[in-house]
Amino acid sequence: MKNNDPIYPYKNLFITARPGAGATTLATNIISKYLDNGKRCLVFENPNCFFIDYIERTKAIRENIEIKTDFPYVKKHGNLVVTHRYFFELEFVLTAVEEFSADVIVFEEARTMKEDIKSLIQLARELKKRGKLFIFVTHISKNISRFWHKDPNIPLYSRYRKAIPYFDATVIIDRDVFNDNDTEKIRLFEKGERKYRSIPINFDFPKQKVTYK
Repeated sequence: MKNNDPIYPYKNLFITARPGAGATTLATNIISKYLDNGKRCLVFENPNCFFIDYIERTKAIRENIEIKTDFPYVKKHGNLVVTHRYFFELEFVLTAVEEFSADVIVFEEARTMKEDIKSLIQLARELKKRGKLFIFVTHISKNISRFWHKDPNIPLYSRYRKAIPYFDATVIIDRDVFNDNDTEKIRLFEKGERKYRSIPINFDFPKQKVTYK
């Protein structure tokens, strides 16, 4: 990862946004850069992604095939390993980190349940102690607009806000579709700071690319 990348200096990063605003896309771009540097990345993906859909169910019936439902789900692509979990368990995560010799760990919350904040804090501390890079991806409260974050200064609206002090930096993705100027940006809060840096970005969702303006 290049030193001029604004996300580069942080050993652990808290990313939050409204669903669909680009939190997963931003995390994926960060992963891609670490992969370019030869890092081994482990992602605990939102388990909702792996529910069996109607296409798979219909194919199973019509083609008389079995649906693979192994647990835990593990998929590999080069130095990237993606798995999932239905609940947060500290030892499960740490065991997987050791098993896959991961340098970078990305944990995306399940939108249908709230993870244990104390366990999240423990995980952030433990991974930092082990010299691992940790990215936690979550979503802000439902009563906040999908397209922008109402508070310009403090990342208060995440339901995991009590864990924020244990991360080096927090990123809020700001997408204001009603403003023609600077409509997409991230707000970057460094640990202990109430002020933020506003970093304009471009999302290319079809190609899953994030570029800085």
